Amino acid sequence: MSPLQQSPIRACPTCGKMVHIQEERHTLFHCRNFLLKQLYQEINPTKRQKLSEKVDILNARLSLKGQNLLDT
Repeated sequence: MSPLQQSPIRACPTCGKMVHIQEERHTLFHCRNFLLKQLYQEINPTKRQKLSEKVDILNARLSLKGQNLLDT
């Protein structure tokens, strides 16, 4: 692959998930669910707090409350 060509897989700037930009649809709802799954699996309280803050920010942008996964 030429260094001048861009890879079709990129990290989402909001949640960090690797997304195939040409084939995979990725919205803020997907970001929120991805972060919530990480939050549910995380044991470290410091990391849980940071993930919870990110989810709260997305909740505010999406006018949502709570920390339940949404069907996307």
